Amino acid sequence: MQEGIKSCAVRPLCNILSIDGGGIRGILPAVILARLERDLREHFKDPGFSIVDCFDLVAGTSTGGLLAALLLFENPRQPGRPLLSAQEVLDLYLQRGGEIFRLEKRNPLWRTLREYYFGPRYSPVSLETIIDQTLGPEASLDGLLRPCLITAYEVERREAFFFRQHRTRHAALYEKAGYRESGARANFHLRDVCRATTAAPTYFPPQNATSRAHEVFNLVDGGLVANNPALCAYAEARTGLPHACGEGPGFVLRRPKAAEIHLFSLGTGTKADPFPVAQMPRWGKIQWITPTIDIMFSGVSQTVDYQLRQMFDAANVPGQYLRIDPSLRGADAALDNASERNRRNLHDITLAALEHDGDVKTAYAKILEYLKRGFPFEATTKTSTLLTSAEQASVWTENLGEH
Repeated sequence: MQEGIKSCAVRPLCNILSIDGGGIRGILPAVILARLERDLREHFKDPGFSIVDCFDLVAGTSTGGLLAALLLFENPRQPGRPLLSAQEVLDLYLQRGGEIFRLEKRNPLWRTLREYYFGPRYSPVSLETIIDQTLGPEASLDGLLRPCLITAYEVERREAFFFRQHRTRHAALYEKAGYRESGARANFHLRDVCRATTAAPTYFPPQNATSRAHEVFNLVDGGLVANNPALCAYAEARTGLPHACGEGPGFVLRRPKAAEIHLFSLGTGTKADPFPVAQMPRWGKIQWITPTIDIMFSGVSQTVDYQLRQMFDAANVPGQYLRIDPSLRGADAALDNASERNRRNLHDITLAALEHDGDVKTAYAKILEYLKRGFPFEATTKTSTLLTSAEQASVWTENLGEH
């Protein structure tokens, strides 16, 4: 086992974090994660504690996939620990988000014609530069600390595509279980991973991603098929995640049931304003482009939320699935409005929701209390002292009883 990584060796439950797509609205889940990490650092009295220490699997789509990659990337100078804190990831969005959605300085008419007929609205160069400068140009999927599921869509093969860290770091385990897409075939440059999952049609061009086994995939934004990747994350956990074998160095594939999963889902905000219903009957193809993408993204997220609520309820553990998705009232909901003012508004409305929105406050409090009391470590990065199996089971049983 890597030094510095906390093992879930005898953890009764499997913790999953899922982050929706939503462009610059990724600021919302980034704020929530930064707050969670801050509160947990205070609770454990450890300034080096990371939010990623709490999860066995992190799933992300589009901006959620970008957040997952940034949060999980290993610090090359401190093996087993993340390069960035959740606050540093949030700061990156707040300080450099405007670079990603920067329009070319051209005639507005030409920009409109280019957008609708000759290409995407934005160049991917700024995003690629930020990734290279932050993580390094040679950063790859196997450089992430935890199992992850980052979504995309393969346009040539016409099928959903998933980037999986655990298929690279634990290739032998998956190959033995019969999964062909493992090892070099599952490993990619993180620049390609981040570009592929965020390649929303009309906004950014598709990304050609080449695996370390030299296979080429033509990918677009995972939000087209799984803007809320929580159900995909649940399925991935059921397929099998690497699980440390007690005190030994080996791993086995663990396939938890719903009753053994805690799934925390973070959205990128719900819109308050309705569509202009009176105008919609007269819309043509061009007018429907942006609303169709918006409906598809939000509709998929809402449907997945409904499905998971029913699944966990059927397993008699409804409290083990929690979702936070604040209202966007007070900010522009456009995926690409990355103006300094809107970035600040997105930040502020999330903080306000955590303080004043009853549903958001309740869900956040439950997640925080669960991670405080159910997290199976007496200490954190300073000592990495595990509770005994009996102590963990006692804490988790008591915590579940509160739901």
